[in-house]
Amino acid sequence: MNKMKPSQFDHVVNFFFFAAVPLMVGAMILFTLWMGMKFGADFEKRAQFGDQFGAMNTLFTGVAFLGLVLTTGLQAKATREQNRAFAEQQKAQEEANRLSRLSLGMEVRRMEMDLALRRVDGAATEAEREARLREVEVIVAKAAGAVKEHRTSDAQH
Repeated sequence: MNKMKPSQFDHVVNFFFFAAVPLMVGAMILFTLWMGMKFGADFEKRAQFGDQFGAMNTLFTGVAFLGLVLTTGLQAKATREQNRAFAEQQKAQEEANRLSRLSLGMEVRRMEMDLALRRVDGAATEAEREARLREVEVIVAKAAGAVKEHRTSDAQH
């Protein structure tokens, strides 16, 4: 399987999960500790401090939405890669089927040739022998046509 270069989208996802999220969580923890030391045991001020977290609900919703958008992007990318792999697999299967048909056709021609040669060997008269040899020539011409058709289709692929 061929390796793909990381896209710009991959860099954004990596930055988001490995840099931005830990930095944001760390900043929130530091902010909470700082506010706790600033207000101490004053419950009225702590209530006001708690109300500030209500405003952060919007921030958390935005982060969750961003995560949803990133997940959707990752799924779309995976689907594109899966479709590409499926197309390659289908093409390989079609080629295998074509080669199998060619092999089967060649085997049929070989069997026809063997049968025709036996008829030539068993011919009672010279005229019958000549007729059987013409049958062999027709079979050889068909086989040559199949080989030529195979080469033509190979050139197109």
